[in-house]
Amino acid sequence: MTSLSQGPWTAEDEDLLVSNLEIGQPLEILANVLGRSEFALAMKMVRMYCKGQLVVLHPDSLDHLLKSTKA
Repeated sequence: MTSLSQGPWTAEDEDLLVSNLEIGQPLEILANVLGRSEFALAMKMVRMYCKGQLVVLHPDSLDHLLKSTKA
């Protein structure tokens, strides 16, 4: 991963954030890659969540959802 500069969040920044969250990448590493603080990442996640751009599922909820969709 290459380090991106600070400034306004780009679509590429958001995609990188979401894709790395999905694979369980720690915020500390993501913060370094994106050149932002962990707080900035957390606030971006909150804003994305409030806009419906980020869905957060507890692992037990995801497991239940996956089991319930099996026919």
